[in-house]
Amino acid sequence: MPANTTAEVWVPTGGDQAVLTPPRATFDRTDGDFAVYTVGAGEFTFLAVDGGYADLAAAVKKWADEGKLSAELAANLLASVEKAVEQSGAGKAQPADSALRAFLNHIGNANAKRASEEAKADLTALAEGLQAALREAGGIPAGR
Repeated sequence: MPANTTAEVWVPTGGDQAVLTPPRATFDRTDGDFAVYTVGAGEFTFLAVDGGYADLAAAVKKWADEGKLSAELAANLLASVEKAVEQSGAGKAQPADSALRAFLNHIGNANAKRASEEAKADLTALAEGLQAALREAGGIPAGR
């Protein structure tokens, strides 16, 4: 973007917020299959992946509705997703990664009363996919 200008950037995300947003971009809204951001002068790179945060949150709700996740575990998982969305939206890859690690710890430590094996496997795969994309785009080592 040239100096002294602002613009809307429409990022194809399938209707989700981008997984990683540049720090100076402001998330405005989703519109159809796009996340809409406002940016000022400069260069910006956005990361959008299939199976984003909205898909992860929807999967948590689905498993909870089916009785395969306890209400308490679902609430903890959704709080981790919300934190990851907030941090990613602010362009903060490491705090977003920490939120996804917390998600994975919650689901990984859940016993059979709190989560079915099927729900655990599905949610783990979704979260690990998001985390891998976030780490690559944010320059976070995979083993961290």
